[in-house]
Amino acid sequence: NAENLSRSDVSVDAALDGIGFGLKTFLKKSGRNFEKVAEFNKDSSIFRRLPPEEQITEISRLRNTRIATTKRIFGLDQVLYHCGVRERGSMAVVEMPMHLIDIDTIRDVSINDSSLRFSDINEDYSFNISKSTLMKRFIVEDVLMEVPVEILQDPFLLLENLFQHERDLNLVFQPI
Repeated sequence: NAENLSRSDVSVDAALDGIGFGLKTFLKKSGRNFEKVAEFNKDSSIFRRLPPEEQITEISRLRNTRIATTKRIFGLDQVLYHCGVRERGSMAVVEMPMHLIDIDTIRDVSINDSSLRFSDINEDYSFNISKSTLMKRFIVEDVLMEVPVEILQDPFLLLENLFQHERDLNLVFQPI
């Protein structure tokens, strides 16, 4: 019964009862993955020419403003990530807070030609300079639910068989 916000270009994909949910799916790998949380292509002129430390502050401010704006527009009291974490044979659902970046506690700054890495009191972040993309480390803990998943050896064969069944029933679909 959640409201679908995924096409609204905001910080969350769904909202229900004053809670916004950012939906993420990714492979578990180490369970400590960096995953994209925001793109700043349109805003890159704001921070591109600043010194790296000031870029981090400006990117953090932009990220915080986006989250605050999303909360205000949709009347949200709280924002969370709901993550579908895939690994061989299963998919786990993990919930975690969508923190604002605490600019006053930024530390562990690491700068190179391709990225700006930093942490705050809550999270670790990495900003890809060329793609203007902010990534956050997602630590997979406190699994809410785990579902066994069977990986199909040939998904195209399954789709082909489904379409053949539809043709056998003489169903006609409108072209897309």
